[in-house]
Amino acid sequence: MGIKISAPGLESAIAGSELFKCVNDQEIEDAKEQIERDLIDILDKYVDKTQDGVCVQASTIGSLEALLEFLKCSKIPVANVNIGPIHRKDVIKATTAMNKERAKIEFATILAFDVRVMPDAAKFAEEEGIKIFTANIIYHLFDEFTAYVQKCKDDRKAEDGNKAIFPCIIEMVKDACFNTKSPIVIGVNVKEGVLRTGTPICVPDKGNLRLGTVQSIELNKKPVN
Repeated sequence: MGIKISAPGLESAIAGSELFKCVNDQEIEDAKEQIERDLIDILDKYVDKTQDGVCVQASTIGSLEALLEFLKCSKIPVANVNIGPIHRKDVIKATTAMNKERAKIEFATILAFDVRVMPDAAKFAEEEGIKIFTANIIYHLFDEFTAYVQKCKDDRKAEDGNKAIFPCIIEMVKDACFNTKSPIVIGVNVKEGVLRTGTPICVPDKGNLRLGTVQSIELNKKPVN
């Protein structure tokens, strides 16, 4: 049944925790220890603060544990957890992933299950580049996050691909300079390696004189000479 409790000090109560009936001080202390053990068990089982991971927030202990179990089975690491609405302090925890060297941007994320995002938290998250995914169904939350992870991986792959330089040795074909002004157009034979767009060109005999980068390539199946 649904029970509404009115009492002082409820701001310290944890939604979803067990309700114990106590008749003396000793039973009260025993109940406190039981609740603490339950929370510690959840942290020990699902949270690893020594590695990169997402932040998870849910409305109750039960829904939090259900989401954490789902994330564990999906091999999604978790670095921080909390219960209740998302406040600015919760977003600050997620910024830790942004400050680590070579950290993955997808871990600067909060997965919020059945909780509200307070206006100050939403504003701060947008300013800091923290993604907050909210849903009332675990599978929806998972689908949104996995799509975001794939996008981050694709963006990194594209960025790293542009940075990679494929070394090669080319030799200019005699009398095959078709344009001496920008853009310079010359015919070359590739002696070693792979010539690609974006490859820097230099002349070793001239102290590695930098001539520029390859802007475009047109293949000729027949030798120029």
